[in-house]
Order: sequence, then C-alpha cells, then structure tokens
Amino acid sequence: MAEQLREVEKNDVDIAELFKWNKEVEIEDAVSGLKVKFYMRLLGDADLGKARVFAYRKSAELRRKLKDPNSDERVSLLVELEDFSDNKEVIINSILILRMQDLYQDAIRSVNLPEPKEPSKEDLEKWEEYQKEVDEYPQRYKEAVTKEAEKIREEDMKELSLKSIDELYKTYESEVIGKLCQEEMNDNFYNMTIYLSTFRDKNFKVSAFKNFENYDNAHRNLKAKLKEEYRKLELGIETLKKLQEATD
Repeated sequence: MAEQLREVEKNDVDIAELFKWNKEVEIEDAVSGLKVKFYMRLLGDADLGKARVFAYRKSAELRRKLKDPNSDERVSLLVELEDFSDNKEVIINSILILRMQDLYQDAIRSVNLPEPKEPSKEDLEKWEEYQKEVDEYPQRYKEAVTKEAEKIREEDMKELSLKSIDELYKTYESEVIGKLCQEEMNDNFYNMTIYLSTFRDKNFKVSAFKNFENYDNAHRNLKAKLKEEYRKLELGIETLKKLQEATD
C-alpha cells in the first residue's frame, strides 16, 4: 500500500481524477434487441451549477405561464375559482391535500420520542424489557407522527376556515403553482444532469447526445434507464460516506 502511495506521488497524478466516480452502462432496446453502451460519471460542481441554473430557469418559465390566465398550462393544470362553485369545504380539502407531504414532514420534525435505553446492568429481565421496547418503537413512533400530523391538519383547517373564498383560492393557487414548479425544477435538474454526465466514450470526451434537445426528445424508456443508472452512482457515494462515518 505504501508503495502504491509513493507511486502516486512520483507520477504526480491529478488528485481531482481520483474522485471522479464513473461507470459503463449497457442499455438494450426491448423491441429491437439492440444494445448500446454509454459511459456515465458523477458531475463536478461546475456542471451541477449549470444543471441548477437550467432548472431554475425552467421553473421560472412555468411559473410565468401558470400565472397567465390565457396560457395552456394554466388551463390544464389549475382549477379556476368559478369551478369550485363557492364551496369552501372543497377548496379547503384541496389545499390540505396539496400540503399533505409538508404536513407530515412538520409532524416528523415535531415528534420527539426518545429511543429505548440499554440497561446499565446485566439483568436478563431488564434486557428482555429493553428488547420489547425496541421491537415496539417503530410502531409507537409511527403512531406519534400520525397523531401529530392530524393535530397540525386540524389546526390548519381551522385557520383556513376563517378565510374568504377569494383568500382560499389565492392560497390554493399558490400551493399548486409551488408544487408544479418544484416538480418542474427537479425534473429539469435531473434531465440536464443526465445529459451532461453521459458519454459515448470511456474517456468522457464525446457527449452521448448532440445537444440537450436531442436528449430531451429521446425515448422515455432510455431516459428512465439512464436516470436509474446515475442514481446508482449517487447511491455509491452516499454508501461510501456512511462507511467512512462508521469507521471514523
């Protein structure tokens, strides 16, 4: 091992190259049986920055369209106020459904259920009790989160019920636009990431696609497979981090 380290120093290897995670990916077309090889690598900070800028621009573009009452995007993705027929209950429930994921995240952050503590003495009965508490902990935690989530939901519903139909609609509109733009940002960030990380050659010199439009117009199965493979690369990095933390 020492000899290998000395060899690295002697040859003056570019340290940045040691941290470029990559893989060869072979994808087969289910219909034709044609197999194509791609080479993928995790993006560096500069390319990740490009992907984020692209995603933010796409999100902003969608937001402008959703706020335009005459846009196709608004007509297809937003329910207009008159379609709620002045029914406060319907619009309140729509808002609560849109907030459900965030509501549960708030509940998880709020719940503080201490984990069982190991007995301080070698007492068999106490260890049996401890194991029983450990086995029951996941269900107790789930129940605590569900209870807290319902509490937050009820408080949210009371607050919403005090608003006028017009105020409720503005809240609904904001929630929908926020969710759709977040999805738009996430999708475009990953799409640009895959485009920038995929090559035809193992030296990562020739992009697999002529341009982003070429990638964007590729078959959805191909894009889904490439995304799956890139996420495996990301998972490898996360696994390595956890292993390092465990051994530190």
